[in-house]
Amino acid sequence: MKPTLVFKTHLFPTASETFVVSNVVAAITMGYDVKIIADRINPIQEGSQAALLEKHEVMRFVATITPPQHKLKRLFKAFQYVLHPMLLYYFIKYCATVSKVSLSYLFILKFYSNYRNTDVFHIHFATNATDISILKRIGYLRAKVLVTFHGFDAHYNNDLEKEAVINRYKPWYSVWDKVTVNTLFLKQQVLSLGYPETGISVVPMAIDLEFYSPIIYPKTINNRETYRLISVGRLVPVKGHQYGIEAVKKLVDNGYDIKYTILGYGFLHEALASQIKALNLEQHVFLYGQATQEEIKQELEQAHLFLMTSIKDATGREETQGVVTAEAQAMGLPVVGFNSGGIPHTVTDKTSILVAQKNSDALAKAVSTLLEDKEMYYTMSLEAKIWAHATFGLPKMIARYYQDLI
Repeated sequence: MKPTLVFKTHLFPTASETFVVSNVVAAITMGYDVKIIADRINPIQEGSQAALLEKHEVMRFVATITPPQHKLKRLFKAFQYVLHPMLLYYFIKYCATVSKVSLSYLFILKFYSNYRNTDVFHIHFATNATDISILKRIGYLRAKVLVTFHGFDAHYNNDLEKEAVINRYKPWYSVWDKVTVNTLFLKQQVLSLGYPETGISVVPMAIDLEFYSPIIYPKTINNRETYRLISVGRLVPVKGHQYGIEAVKKLVDNGYDIKYTILGYGFLHEALASQIKALNLEQHVFLYGQATQEEIKQELEQAHLFLMTSIKDATGREETQGVVTAEAQAMGLPVVGFNSGGIPHTVTDKTSILVAQKNSDALAKAVSTLLEDKEMYYTMSLEAKIWAHATFGLPKMIARYYQDLI
């Protein structure tokens, strides 16, 4: 009998959480009986992996709690549920556990009655763990609970926010069977929240290495071509795209023929477009917008270098892994970027050059070093794919996620 694995997340699918889809699809192909619970189900087009979702018919496994919208219908349904002895019993326990009474708990209990025989609940982002944690605490669910932190769910700006985060998670630490993080950097953040070190495993987010496979490998460069740089990431402060643009300006001023493509969407689009115009870089920097995984792969295939410009933003948040570095390296792209957050754990000295955060001069110098040293570039391209295959394979990730749980 196949183990039952239920994924819990907030939105499904989304363009920025490709790693959740990769995890789900890998579990399906490896023989798990997979189901998905989302607080909200998005149209398949809102993700960036529609073809993959359609190929594996993933959307038929997705469910969400849907109480009746009409108040009287909702009250009538709740009354029906209260008449069920088991639901009434656990409703009382649920209310006692959270020190609050709400009819919404009846709908939660009814919904999860379909998942009581689950082997493992895999919760992506600790912020989505509350309901399942309560249900396990009161004995309604007996499955193993795996919680995967991804970064923002462990972030806090000050001691007051830290206390709030701890108060949110700590009551449920005893019912979580395992916690995973994507880098040692994120592990330290979770440890600061009081979770015991023995319960944390470092499992890098993986990618489909068969999909991210370059046509020509290793990559080479010559002095006569346009040098193509690429970044992939939402247009938000933590991604630091403005520093990549500044670096390109310095390279262009030094005589390099550069095409820099930025794939992603976000509220900084207008600010970045204005920066590009002010620096007269309209012929060199291009804001591509949101892209599918197939489009991202095509752009990576044409590129020479990947710029990982993520930084510590004004709130103190930093990138914890950044799966795009894995995708770029799998495509044979050397990485040039900032030494920020978990980025150093996603590359090696043989596959990348990392410089001080927000230092666009150093970033430009690192790029020019690789463009000028053809042998160094060739070797880094070779090592990048080797490192990606050794580190970011989906089967390895699945095995490490569910080790000791199934």
